Amino acid sequence: MPTLESTERIAPKSILRHRPIEGGSGNKNASDSVAGIVTPVPRASRPSGEVVVAAEQQERGAMPKEPSQEGRRMQETAAGQGHHGKDTATRHMVYMDLLPTRVTRVEGALRRSVRHQPRQLVKVHTAPARPFWFYLLIGMTCTLLLWMVLSTAAGWFSTWMDDLHYGRPRTFQTDARVGHNEQGGQPSHFIAINLHRHIEVIEFAGGDPAQARIFMGPELYHASDELVPVELKFSDLNNDGKPDMVVLYQGQHLVYINDGKSFRLSTQAEQDGIEQALQRLGW
Repeated sequence: MPTLESTERIAPKSILRHRPIEGGSGNKNASDSVAGIVTPVPRASRPSGEVVVAAEQQERGAMPKEPSQEGRRMQETAAGQGHHGKDTATRHMVYMDLLPTRVTRVEGALRRSVRHQPRQLVKVHTAPARPFWFYLLIGMTCTLLLWMVLSTAAGWFSTWMDDLHYGRPRTFQTDARVGHNEQGGQPSHFIAINLHRHIEVIEFAGGDPAQARIFMGPELYHASDELVPVELKFSDLNNDGKPDMVVLYQGQHLVYINDGKSFRLSTQAEQDGIEQALQRLGW
């Protein structure tokens, strides 16, 4: 803002606009002007640098900080020519360097600088390596459990199939020509049964119930032997031309020799020939 010049005195501007100051201060300024000393006139449009800094610090709730020696030198400096070629003294406003944690005003809003925290490494806890015997024990346990499950399933399936073929109690029936009361051409009928762990064979000679005969077989002692199936097969084992009866159960066999009228158990002397005949037949 340009200042008014006078040959006699310089009237400084007051804070109020368009109102010159009249009084004792004017005489002093006039004497200074006459002596050739230019009195610096503060500008009414802006406050001094200290006022601005103090206002900002008061706004932050902090006391004003004492400026350093270099800051004092920078606060008051003579600069340039005035608007009319006269030397004028101006006061530069000095703002202190703002630290990252201070609050600054940007476009009417408060912006706070955030300090970046260093990244922290998170330690991942991993389980220690297990020994070899641990995995070996797990494998053996799984194998044992699998074998038990498969054995149970196989046993159940075998029992279910025997129920379909032999029923309960386990019963086997067949017809065979053995030469007993078969003059009418009717073959004999045979029934093998496992009744309460007792194996019995019933023969209906020539298919006649009146000619029924019962042959008592071995007795089984295991609790689950009640479900053991029994089968009958006929073949000439002693080479006498008459079919003999073989009772099969649990992988074992019991031989009855045909004497032409009925069946009898084999003797000890006949055992060798019978064993060879059974091996030849694959029974």
